[in-house]
Amino acid sequence: SGSFGRLTLNKQNGSTLFNAALGAVSPGFEANDLGFVGRTDVLNAHVSSGYRWTKPRGLINSARYATTIFGTWDFGGARNSAGWWNNVNITWSNFSGTYFGGTVNPASTNVRGTRGGPAMASPGGFEAFAGWTSDERKPLSFEVELSGSRYAGGERHAQNYSIAATYRPASNVSISVGPSYEALRNPAQYLRAADDPAATATYGRRYLFGDLDQQTLSGNIRVNWILSPKTSIELFAQPLISSGRYHTVRELRAPGTFAFRDFGTEGSTVDRAAGVVDPDGAGAAPAITIGQPDFTFASLRGNAVFRWEYTAGSTFFLVWTQQRAYQDSQGRFAPGSSFDRLLSEPGQQVLMMKLSYWLNR
Repeated sequence: SGSFGRLTLNKQNGSTLFNAALGAVSPGFEANDLGFVGRTDVLNAHVSSGYRWTKPRGLINSARYATTIFGTWDFGGARNSAGWWNNVNITWSNFSGTYFGGTVNPASTNVRGTRGGPAMASPGGFEAFAGWTSDERKPLSFEVELSGSRYAGGERHAQNYSIAATYRPASNVSISVGPSYEALRNPAQYLRAADDPAATATYGRRYLFGDLDQQTLSGNIRVNWILSPKTSIELFAQPLISSGRYHTVRELRAPGTFAFRDFGTEGSTVDRAAGVVDPDGAGAAPAITIGQPDFTFASLRGNAVFRWEYTAGSTFFLVWTQQRAYQDSQGRFAPGSSFDRLLSEPGQQVLMMKLSYWLNR
């Protein structure tokens, strides 16, 4: 039922670039067995242009600039997102590279923030990023990237730092290591909703959010070894540690706004030890259980893949996978102790084999 469509226009030839698209998914669209639909009731469009310089000039080997205006709406006419995105890429004469850019996002309507409840406002803000890459032709190369965002009304702000190093001791071997760190502050992280007839401003339900302070440390470790044109070994490991603390619990005051009432003010109470908040203290409104939303989550995933093309187009894979994880409600960011505890957790081991044979007629 419903309909889905997308129209695109793209220019790739020459120095001047252009791309535009218009898409729509009607409310209630259902693809049945054709596939999974991530979202319905959406109209989106963008127009992008840019220019690329391909002839070396002085310190610059090549460069590219791109700019895009985009927007998303629902069929009711509410603007769910919009922005102006810009990006610059420069390859220098020593074959290192620099890139930077950002996005300016005006205020919009958040139709998913209450998880099926009334829409709420989403203040405008900006996001920016910058990075540098060394000459990838050399045995040892690096990439560094910084990014951050900040939005009006304290909606959220984040900083992300990552660095990656790749070592190629031989033409058939590469080793890559890439740690990253993110600090996120989101004063409107959804917690839960609870029925309360006294909450007439939000149609008989209270929508609870938390002021979340989250830190995440992760990394990718990868080894590729080409033994021959027909055989290879790939090793991969991904550790991750993330902790979050909720400093304040609050509720949405009214639909279409980004205004909240903090529990513990205006006659409401909060008991974090018991995991309970009450909209009117000793009044008639029922207390709401939120539990202990603070968290620390750690995981370690790794796999090893042996690939053998035993005949043209036919391949044998042998894959070993291990994963382990733990979670608690402490919310304390302590990578050292978290990783020690992670290693003591029981892991799940999986061994898989896959064999394919190409039928050539």
